[in-house]
Amino acid sequence: MAASAPAIYTATVDYVRKLNEKVYVARFLLPQGAPFSFTAGQYCSFIIEQKIRRSLSITSVPADTGYIDVCADITPMGPASQWLLKLAPGEQIRFLGPLGRFIVDRENPREKVFLATGTGIAPFRSMITDALQGGWEGNIRLIWGQRYEEDIFWNEDFAH
Repeated sequence: MAASAPAIYTATVDYVRKLNEKVYVARFLLPQGAPFSFTAGQYCSFIIEQKIRRSLSITSVPADTGYIDVCADITPMGPASQWLLKLAPGEQIRFLGPLGRFIVDRENPREKVFLATGTGIAPFRSMITDALQGGWEGNIRLIWGQRYEEDIFWNEDFAH
């Protein structure tokens, strides 16, 4: 059986905020009643131009049904970096999703260990927050590396 193609969604830019000198977070508002649902750890493929798409992990949690958040390191200044920096509140964007199978096995009671560097934390922020909001009672360990102290962001989110 062939897998179905992912749906294309339209969303509205709520904001783009600077988290540090290299990393920005963007919130995209989903239309009221949009049938978009995802599992923590999945990503979306954003349509930058007609033939250019870029994949970004969803950092928000599935319970937040009215929007999705993504973050990106703009240092490369490639098409996605430039696109993200030019987004303005109220602008319409398009994306495919949700995509990917990088998700947590919630049925397995073993300790969850997450290892990330830089913006690789994005899917883990969604997974960890979703697990804690969902009543996960097991241990969660996060090892998150940054090259420099000034590169740290979301520190308060993981301070528990």
